[in-house]
Parts: sequence; C-alpha cells; structure tokens
Amino acid sequence: MPPTKKIDECFQDAEANFRLSGHDPSEIAHYREIKTRILADEIDFEEAVRLAIEHHTEINRDSVSSPATSAGDDPYCYPGTDVLINKLGIRNKQALEIAESEIGTLRNTQLILHG
Repeated sequence: MPPTKKIDECFQDAEANFRLSGHDPSEIAHYREIKTRILADEIDFEEAVRLAIEHHTEINRDSVSSPATSAGDDPYCYPGTDVLINKLGIRNKQALEIAESEIGTLRNTQLILHG
C-alpha cells in the first residue's frame, strides 16, 4: 500500500470534490472511522467499501415503510417518494445522500490513488 501521507492527500482531494457538491463526508462518523482504519493500514479500500455498504444497509433497513403505489409515482423511485431505487434499499433521501457521500468518497480516493 502507498505511504500514509499519499493516501491522506488523496482523501483530502476526494473529500474536497464532495464538499463542492454540498456534502461533507468528514462529518460522517462512520466514514471517519473507516478512513482512520485505512490510514492505519488495518483494512484496504475494498474492505472499507464493503463495511460502508453493510453499515448503511443495516441502519436503513426498516427506516421507511413503502407507501402504496399511486398512478403519479415515478417508476424509477420508491413508491410515494422522490428517492431513486438503489442497491442499498435506502428510501430516505437524506440517508441515501449520506451513504453516497461515504461510499463515493472512498471510491474516489481509491481512483485518485491508483489511477
């Protein structure tokens, strides 16, 4: 694995990209924990992403019940919401944005680091 300083610089670049879109991954406690474990060389990026997906799937599993479908519902969104259907099954817009910020920053860091 590359030196910790290089990885930290890549994290800073990836985090800056998300801040520009109005989301700050460094405000997410779970993200900070995973980042610390990567920098300590305890886990790699693949394991970090797996842990993030598992975490967000678990905490959002039963967060919102599905309302009945109506004729005006978008077929690409969960019924009764404006939340796009996603692999994590998250039906709450804010929870999805948090998960996207964390997972996206991890993947973006990995891309910056390894090209």
